[in-house]
Amino acid sequence: MVDQNTVKSSNFTCFIMDFHGKKKDKKIYLEDFELTEEDLRVKTAKFKSPVKIDTTETLWLIEIRYIYKTQFLKTYGGVIISGDYDETKGLYTYQTQGYQRYLTTKMMFVTPVAQADTPASLYEAIKYVCELHIKDNSPLHEYYLAPIKEYEQYSSAAVDNEATGLNRKESLYFEDKSFYDTLSSLVAASNCAIDLYADENGKLHLDPLNLDEWENPKNILLTTRNLTGYTYKNDATNIISNVHVLNKKFYQNYTINEATEYRADSLGFANLIYYFGPLGTYVDNTEDSSQVAATTTTTDEEGNIIENTSVPTESDVIDVVENEKLARQEYSDGLRDLMSFEIEFNGFIPELHTNMFIWFELPEKHILANYASMVAGIDRVSTRGGEYVLNRYYVEKITTTYNSNGVTTKVTLNPFASSLSSYNDIYKDAMDAWQQANCQTGTSNGGNTATGTVSSGKKDMASTAAEAQNRLPPADAGTITVTGMPSTAGSTGNGSPYTYKRYTKTWRNYCPVCNMANTLKDNPKGVYEGEITCSSSLGGCDADWDSVTGRNKAGSCPNPGCTFNTVFLIDANNKRNSVGNINADVGGNSDGVVNTGGVSSISGGTGQNCTTTTSGGSYDVPENVAQLANQMCNSNDPLQIVKTFTINLRQNINYSGYSNFINEPEKVVSTKKANCCDGTRLLFYMSAYKGVNTNDLIYRHIPGHVYGRYQGQDADWVKRAWNVHWGGGGVLKDTTFPTMPFGGDILDKSYIGLIQERVKSVFEKSILYENGYSSFNEKFEEEQEKEIIDVEFEDMEYILEKYGEYRWQ
Repeated sequence: MVDQNTVKSSNFTCFIMDFHGKKKDKKIYLEDFELTEEDLRVKTAKFKSPVKIDTTETLWLIEIRYIYKTQFLKTYGGVIISGDYDETKGLYTYQTQGYQRYLTTKMMFVTPVAQADTPASLYEAIKYVCELHIKDNSPLHEYYLAPIKEYEQYSSAAVDNEATGLNRKESLYFEDKSFYDTLSSLVAASNCAIDLYADENGKLHLDPLNLDEWENPKNILLTTRNLTGYTYKNDATNIISNVHVLNKKFYQNYTINEATEYRADSLGFANLIYYFGPLGTYVDNTEDSSQVAATTTTTDEEGNIIENTSVPTESDVIDVVENEKLARQEYSDGLRDLMSFEIEFNGFIPELHTNMFIWFELPEKHILANYASMVAGIDRVSTRGGEYVLNRYYVEKITTTYNSNGVTTKVTLNPFASSLSSYNDIYKDAMDAWQQANCQTGTSNGGNTATGTVSSGKKDMASTAAEAQNRLPPADAGTITVTGMPSTAGSTGNGSPYTYKRYTKTWRNYCPVCNMANTLKDNPKGVYEGEITCSSSLGGCDADWDSVTGRNKAGSCPNPGCTFNTVFLIDANNKRNSVGNINADVGGNSDGVVNTGGVSSISGGTGQNCTTTTSGGSYDVPENVAQLANQMCNSNDPLQIVKTFTINLRQNINYSGYSNFINEPEKVVSTKKANCCDGTRLLFYMSAYKGVNTNDLIYRHIPGHVYGRYQGQDADWVKRAWNVHWGGGGVLKDTTFPTMPFGGDILDKSYIGLIQERVKSVFEKSILYENGYSSFNEKFEEEQEKEIIDVEFEDMEYILEKYGEYRWQ
């Protein structure tokens, strides 16, 4: 400990520095310096000085240095954010933030793809985020990420397991989250002991913690004799004495209505109801269950197929392990506040920081009679650092003050480490957002509602198309409901009941090509029109099928000259289409979402419409769109109109992360939500209504995003700013309103379905390369990968030139 008696005013030195290097560094006088560190290692500081620091001159950085026994200690580094002047004292009070300030910048982030359709691991995602956001032109300019094997998990051993720790793989979409929240949620989801913080030199650390040393500290021991004072807090405000877990989302076609009670004493805690009374709560368990409904079929004497579905009971679907973990977490969070200390001593301890344990001798008079039994259920699964250890305390907050009286330090202590539950919630939100954006849930269009279990029947590849076409599903084949667009020859036109838009269909989960049941998946390759694939990971043959007609997508068969493209899936009513005989009732007659093709004019809604004539043409505009346009802008200046709508549209319309042009402007205004595509279309409708020449309104499509352009300037309503846009580079496509940037003329959809996956793969590899990665696949050296990408770009340019651009997310 550095004692305050050894501290002199000359020991503390304050420097301010111009980050851009145009102004000289200044050594300034300071007084009443106060440094605060909150959990988890987030630093701020304030001080007083007679020196004026103009925050509009440049980006001013601050360093507080301390010299003790010839040893140089840089105690703080950050950026000055505000200054208040007190005329009576002639002093400025300056507020500063540590370099973690630059972790607060908001971002939108989709986890990258490592290989094929497999999402990157959490380790790769963390590295990718850091590469994108740690910049040389920022005070936070460097980061450290250790090799993956150096990171330990809090509640298990092997971190190199394929499905756990930093090797965990999930598809995630973070929308409008801070850089810090995104990183912290990835760290929390890994369950790895990582010390995440920005140091005083502008370096971001993701340091591996040695759990044995972290949980059993050896270097700091304090007793009441070391202190100048302390306060003790015994607070039962947040106690939870009874937890019910709702099991609502285990099975998509069946909802469990009754919650399961997990009493505290059944989980190893004391009977908290006895001590605190009934203080119950309900929590959702949103994890998927491995149990599903079983659908079997039988054939009656007349040859009719009869389905029998056994609905899962509550005991079938409850995930006891996950439920207990959630209940234990609720009890732990409440009990954590039951006892805490704030201790105060003279001087300071250079090694002390938050997110660590120290030893503090608990005064006997503050020992709680039943505390140990009450917290006995807290373990490594529910809390970092594990069970209660007498006299071991977690450091939650540190405040060090230097003034004319010397140096004093206050430290807030708790028997248990802080929970990362809020970051786990952010992670779950990112999983849900990705699923919603990619139509992967049962409640949204295109959701995979497959039922039944994987068949154990023998795999038997058909030798001819006729053989496959005549096969019937086995008894254990379930069903799969999908939403997609017709994508094979003969699926539109020439007497077909379908047009190029989305429809929802239900099929038996059975592949007649390989004779396997329950191997069909909804669009795992991310094809634009959607498709059904017989998943090889489930033992299938990788055959692809048209979502709407059920037709095979030109797969080959063993005999020369034979293909399976005349084979069709069977629907839930035991019907199938055939070549030249496409029936709207097969698969169920259900329209999906609105046509995603181009529009030839601005069509009106169901209510009273307003007609407008611009230099680009005459259009009918839905009444609610016209009202919103008039409400938001009264200007007659076209540039000002487009600019006002671009900057202010999000005050009325919330951004929602789904794909493609789905909702017409009338519906966007009524629901008050839109993705980048629908929001840009609404922006243009409103601009056209106000008289803007539509020939100047340009859709710009970059991979993963659509925004507007007007007279050469960006009009991206998502960014709430003029002449800036969200997203990176890549192949651009501009189309003049009202023609949309994709979903227009389709020359050969069956061929396009085959090339889309390749185009997507090439683009993703190129983006990785542009950001400093040769590939997430470490088999390739950087220069080899560059050569591969260059060749594939030539192929992609030919594809895009001939067939138009296709959007993927």
